[in-house]
Amino acid sequence: MTNEYELKGDTLVNEANELSSDSSSDKTIKLLDKASINYTLAKAHSKAGGVFSSLGDLYSSINDTYLSASNYNKAGEAYIKAEDYTNAKIYLDKVYELYLSNGNYVSAGKTTVTIAEILAKQDLIVEAIDYYTKAYDYYLMENNEITGASHLRKAGYLLISCDEYYKAINRLRTVFDHYSSKELTASSNRELLLDIGIIYIYLRDFNGCHEWLDFCAANNLQNSISFICLRDLVSSIENKDMSTFSSLINSPILTKTFNIHINKCLDGIKLFSL
Repeated sequence: MTNEYELKGDTLVNEANELSSDSSSDKTIKLLDKASINYTLAKAHSKAGGVFSSLGDLYSSINDTYLSASNYNKAGEAYIKAEDYTNAKIYLDKVYELYLSNGNYVSAGKTTVTIAEILAKQDLIVEAIDYYTKAYDYYLMENNEITGASHLRKAGYLLISCDEYYKAINRLRTVFDHYSSKELTASSNRELLLDIGIIYIYLRDFNGCHEWLDFCAANNLQNSISFICLRDLVSSIENKDMSTFSSLINSPILTKTFNIHINKCLDGIKLFSL
């Protein structure tokens, strides 16, 4: 049901549309600004998105890239609330292109993450992976490797859902390298140690898993619970030791809550016939 705020917004948009082409753009902008406020109060998100996109176009026409990007971003956010992901992506793409043109790589990274999340919601996984990887690149340009790596990690996990296991390993090992240089991410590396090993085991690539264990040992992780569990799990499979395998596969470290993509691999490992 249309409420008073939405009706007021409609009136203001009509007034803006009735202005002649030689009228001051300032008048149009003021009317649309007021309309956007009313649509936002009315929670008329699609209409708000349309107004914000018009404001973005107006500011773009007068070369105000800051306010153009700001309004395109608001348009994207409004369309997300309206669950109109097609239009949300259109305007968020405009935002990150404007940020890139100004060399604002952190803001470009943040925007591409939002786009990646939109794409993932629509099960457009390949496209989501591409945008998460772009975000990683943009954060690296600003020397923010840990934030960038966190998004590359998301891309790595999504690759599992595409059955691109070795590409997933490649991405996750790159993340591991970034984390290795920072003490504060040591716990994340122990998680990655196990996640990457689980993918190797799921693929029955035991040579790859042994190489990975050797690499982790060289990085002083050989005494971690994750390393020991992975090493012993591989040994139990290679030695066809069903008792040890069952004990390990049901141990707390392997029954904790992993993300759904690693759980997919674990579920496959549980079906191994020794």
